[in-house]
Amino acid sequence: MGIIPANTQLQTSLQVTTETETIPSHVQLLINTTNSTVIKSVMIFAEGIFNGESHVVHPPSSGISSALSVPIFPPKDVPIDLHVKTFVGYKNSTQYHVFELSRQLPRFTLYVMAPQDTPQPPSFLTFSINERINRLVMWINQNFLLDEEISADTELDLKLIALRTGCPIFLRMVPGTMTIHCEDIDFGWGYCASSGSFPQH
Repeated sequence: MGIIPANTQLQTSLQVTTETETIPSHVQLLINTTNSTVIKSVMIFAEGIFNGESHVVHPPSSGISSALSVPIFPPKDVPIDLHVKTFVGYKNSTQYHVFELSRQLPRFTLYVMAPQDTPQPPSFLTFSINERINRLVMWINQNFLLDEEISADTELDLKLIALRTGCPIFLRMVPGTMTIHCEDIDFGWGYCASSGSFPQH
């Protein structure tokens, strides 16, 4: 027995989770079905984050439900393609329908909004940039995994915390010029390379 309703769908989302005493900061891949079917297991294929390039989650029979979360630990700031196979059926099923889907982790995943009173880092890079501010805002929303999308029209003032290091990062832009305040040179140059901006000499 393994027939599921024809209108069964999978919904997925990505959520940043800050570190606790037992687990470091990570990204949660949340998967759920749209009806009473359950998720038997999930297989994820991705380069650079799992041993053997794959990861299998197989909850015990007592823990099977219509929702499942998988912690993912991106080791560095690169976009990662997740190829996911999800086995869906009922608790008493002997055969399961396999849903296949792909999600991409954006390049800068392990960053969260910083409190407004966070001190500004003394080190900085300044960029000449020909893009309009709203175009840069669009790029940030596509390449960071923030709780909510940011917006800005005439100037940008974005304060972040890098969860891997705990260091603050300030992104500030006025028309034609952008400044990044941070102590993490890898982030600064990674941002330059991925956004197409270059520091002024």
